[in-house]
Amino acid sequence: MFYIGWTLFFGIHAGMLVPSWRNALVEALGESRYKGVYALVSLVGLVLLIMGYGQSPALNVGASALARETSLAWMAAAWFFMLSANLPGRCRALVRHPMTIGIMLWGIGHALINPHVNAWLLFLGFAGFVLLSALTARARGKGQGSDSGSIKMDVLAAAIAGLATWLSYRFHEVIAGVPLA
Repeated sequence: MFYIGWTLFFGIHAGMLVPSWRNALVEALGESRYKGVYALVSLVGLVLLIMGYGQSPALNVGASALARETSLAWMAAAWFFMLSANLPGRCRALVRHPMTIGIMLWGIGHALINPHVNAWLLFLGFAGFVLLSALTARARGKGQGSDSGSIKMDVLAAAIAGLATWLSYRFHEVIAGVPLA
């Protein structure tokens, strides 16, 4: 179930990074139906991923003590970059793909902390997808960035990132079903 979900979720997302495939589907289905099919396949894949995550056999591959010990720092940085992608700060003006950097930090960090193959597939799947998305952004007319931005927005992103990091740690078990201790 996990592997079918992984294939559906990341497959539909990665496939749509190829403009000719996306355009052909939009032309065949129409914009609204295309979005509906895309959303449905993504949702089915995500549900199967979640349902199958703990059911699939997992091989222990070892966890990084350094990643665990530095998790507050890389999670705060991940939150900062993810937030900066949506705030008009200097970070967004200077960094071409701040969301990519944030999700890659989140994904790689979580993969290093979690000692089984399913976690690696899940978290590195996200990291790999956003990297692929960033590499193909120009061909899809995305990720142009801007020349302006306010340092105040970066300070706001840092403050919200600090709060989000604290909330993530405080409520990780409620959010993800996994205790941090």
